[in-house]
Amino acid sequence: MDGNWIWLAVLVVLLYLGERLVVTHDPGRVARTAALLAAWLVVTLPTLAIVHFLTYLATSAMLFTLGREAAAICSVACVALLVATPIVTALLVRRGQHWLVAPTDPARS
Repeated sequence: MDGNWIWLAVLVVLLYLGERLVVTHDPGRVARTAALLAAWLVVTLPTLAIVHFLTYLATSAMLFTLGREAAAICSVACVALLVATPIVTALLVRRGQHWLVAPTDPARS
């Protein structure tokens, strides 16, 4: 079951893009949405890997130096950090979206 979670995420992304294709009929909008989702995935996955590695090190260090109680508090903080990481990367991608997709209006460029 552990290996199936990635396919669930892929399915959700494909369902979202399919819904956009059906509802909007605007290929430019779908392309922008796909570019934002792809950029978010490209930024989030390595960031989550790095954050997970660092939080694992921090929790292990707390466990072996300060004890179980400090490690438990550190674990709660690490979970909060891991939950916040995709949200922060989404905000960063959304803020920098003008770099991802070329403007469709020639007067703006």
